Amino acid sequence: MTWRSRTPTPVGHGVRPGAQVLRLFVVEYKGGDRITAEQEEEKRMVGELWARRSGGRGIYLMASKANGNLRGQLLAALSTRS
Repeated sequence: MTWRSRTPTPVGHGVRPGAQVLRLFVVEYKGGDRITAEQEEEKRMVGELWARRSGGRGIYLMASKANGNLRGQLLAALSTRS
């Protein structure tokens, strides 16, 4: 969304009709002891496949404390797919 597609509303800024992009961000959080399990690998693969086939509308992240800062993982997932 660019600044040109934003329209003032009584409660802030909205998006003009026709300029809306609906996105779904799915985050699956795993503890460090579960992130490497085979079943979790399958879930990650299914989530990434869903995101690829969503036509750019879906974002999937399997986050884990073992992978570092959770906030950083969320921001990275959003910034690379926006």
